[in-house]
Amino acid sequence: MDRRSFLKTIAFALASGFITRDKAYALELDDYVALSPAIAKEIAEVFAAQMTNCGDYIAQEPIEMFDDAYNLVGYEVDYLVDGSPSGYVLLDSREYNLIARYSLSKGSMGIHAALNKRCSQYNQISERSPSRLVSINPLSFALGQNDLMLCNDGSLISPRVQMKSPPISSWDQLMVPSSSLDYDIQDICYGNIVAQLDIATVEDKLSRYACGVSALYCIAATLPYPSYSAFNRFLINLDDYAQYRTLWSLTRTYVTHVSGGISYGMTNFNDLGPGFKSFCQEHQRTIGFWSESDPQYSTYRAQALDGTHSLFCAVVNVADKNGNVTQSGHIMAADGVACFGPKGTGISDQYIHVYDGWNSHVFIRKNHSAYTNKFGVYFTK
Repeated sequence: MDRRSFLKTIAFALASGFITRDKAYALELDDYVALSPAIAKEIAEVFAAQMTNCGDYIAQEPIEMFDDAYNLVGYEVDYLVDGSPSGYVLLDSREYNLIARYSLSKGSMGIHAALNKRCSQYNQISERSPSRLVSINPLSFALGQNDLMLCNDGSLISPRVQMKSPPISSWDQLMVPSSSLDYDIQDICYGNIVAQLDIATVEDKLSRYACGVSALYCIAATLPYPSYSAFNRFLINLDDYAQYRTLWSLTRTYVTHVSGGISYGMTNFNDLGPGFKSFCQEHQRTIGFWSESDPQYSTYRAQALDGTHSLFCAVVNVADKNGNVTQSGHIMAADGVACFGPKGTGISDQYIHVYDGWNSHVFIRKNHSAYTNKFGVYFTK
């Protein structure tokens, strides 16, 4: 298949909603096709043609788009019709369907151009100086220039604060209690809410604790037992603590330290899926699983809609009161998603609804600069 045919196939599938992000980077003649400016422009051309059934929309040169750590994540491609601005498309490599947002309206200005036009209102920002298009989150964008960023809500912020967030002092900084969601909500979706086993009970009953084991234990206590004659039963009872030790063994969890007579363990992310699959097989329940190193909001949402559970695994930089920075990993059972932000600001972030593994159901931010690693595990029926 030649490149032009390949690009037409991609753009048609994107326009039709038939393609997912992993397939957007499919093999072409045994070589991966990277999202370069040339390919971004060609995808944009064919995408507009498929969406409008005409060839009036002329794609312009792609504009680089960066994330909130100044990593290149995609491109904005603007369109002209008869020489006038007529919309744009954002190609974001982080998005499940590659297309983050688009407009095909005649007279519609691109995001970068619109932000640049507003520069005249601010003495600190010059439309004649080089600037970067920054995607802060799916609904918020900024023009990065020198030591300031102009956001699409009109606010001016420092890129050193926005781009280089310091380490967090605790996981609580990434979490919002699900019981007090007083925000502007753009999206919210719950699935089969997982059971809750608090850390104090585990420590008291078993003299051990590992967040990965606790997350899987709570999912197991939520899964229906595979028998129509026992429809009220779950795979395990929440107080069947012997199963905790079994999960510990099957997931190859190992003790990292002992404190106050309690053994604390760690589970490698890659051992979670196989270990839980084996555990379910021992209980006559057949499940599947898959995982990814860049977990997507849309995947957790699809899992929730399907009534299946997931794991959100992450490692963050944490600073103690003396400023010493260490890495802290945590694994949580996930059963939903939400997209929300402070009221009246027009800003929102993506969150995963999880049982935090300690004592509460919370929303945890999916994206934050404190994360050094993220991993998703998704279970299937």
